[in-house]
Amino acid sequence: MNNLFRLCAALTVLVILSGCATTVRDADLRAATEYRAFVPIDPLPSPTVERIDNSGQTQTVAWSSLPSIERRSLLPNQTATMTSYKLDTSGEAQYLTSTVSGSAGIYRVVMDYALYRTDPLIDEMGNPLGQGRIGVGLRIKAEIQTFESEIDLGSLIALGFAAKANKVRGRLEVSALGIDSPDITNLFPTPSTIDETSIQKALGALAAIKSKLGDEATNITPQVIAIRIDDSSMLESSGLMNRIE
Repeated sequence: MNNLFRLCAALTVLVILSGCATTVRDADLRAATEYRAFVPIDPLPSPTVERIDNSGQTQTVAWSSLPSIERRSLLPNQTATMTSYKLDTSGEAQYLTSTVSGSAGIYRVVMDYALYRTDPLIDEMGNPLGQGRIGVGLRIKAEIQTFESEIDLGSLIALGFAAKANKVRGRLEVSALGIDSPDITNLFPTPSTIDETSIQKALGALAAIKSKLGDEATNITPQVIAIRIDDSSMLESSGLMNRIE
């Protein structure tokens, strides 16, 4: 996992009601609360889900016990998002509300497409901390070094043009989040450096993979793919801050 989201590390401090436990660094939590939006994370297990049974009662069941069609029905939302942040020399994150870089430096840009549901985040004492997106989807992550300001971070194609002009350099990472099938494996791109060609190939491959999400042969495994921390004071009152390494 990268330095920004050091999850599932030493201690159990955040709990998704669907059954997941994870830890996040103090600095990253504070950055996330200041951003006040969903932050993409490396996928984490979400073993169970609450559903309404035939008698109208709430029931907690394992995702793995449900047929694929029902798993999909429990992920009623879709989203396509881009999140960008700048890393300082210590590796801490500054989330950006603008899509344009303010200065030269190291940036990460994450583009997500997801089918998801939103469940509460609580600490181990039962205190509410925020929300988690539980679902499946596709992700492209670009890690770049910019050599000047005013680089457009809101478009992967724009990053490709900037790379061609030698204004940025970096690498591209593509991920399938909780989806798998032989067709998806065959379609999956293998980009490395950031340039126009690799970005166009990655976007084309992900469009083809997206079309496979509804296939019966596509196995889906919902996971925690993004979190939103509402208020840092909730973290402090829960005692969570004192337990993060």
